[in-house]
Amino acid sequence: LSPVCLGSLRRAASINAEYMGLEKAKRPTNGLYCIAFANVGKTLKSLRDLRAAHLPLLKNIRDSGLAKIQEVYGIERKRVRMFVHYLPQFYFFHVHFTTLDIDFGINVGRARLLDEIIANLELDGEYYAKALLSFEVFKDHALEKALLGVSA
Repeated sequence: LSPVCLGSLRRAASINAEYMGLEKAKRPTNGLYCIAFANVGKTLKSLRDLRAAHLPLLKNIRDSGLAKIQEVYGIERKRVRMFVHYLPQFYFFHVHFTTLDIDFGINVGRARLLDEIIANLELDGEYYAKALLSFEVFKDHALEKALLGVSA
């Protein structure tokens, strides 16, 4: 599987048939914000589902995504941040690629760096099945209401 940068906040890249979607701007910016969607069906929904068997996929997403960003936008690896949200906004595994000037979606308690995810799985192939993963719960989110016992 070869991931492709699906678009940016400024312009769209070509879309590979194995991937779909385009992250839309949450705020005005000149930076790059792309998402690579893994074409693995419903078997891989979030960080919790990742195992050692997914290492080739994760490395391919990283390497191919960075290559596509370099090719299409001329942006070097050292200016790109790659991460996964936990808890994700939607449960279809995807990786975010942003330039370093993007300051949203990268907060501690939500974003997990892709290289760190790969390293954790190389140390323990079941890491994300076992790990305690803290996460941010947003105000007025259904999960917050459920945790506080507030009816929706």
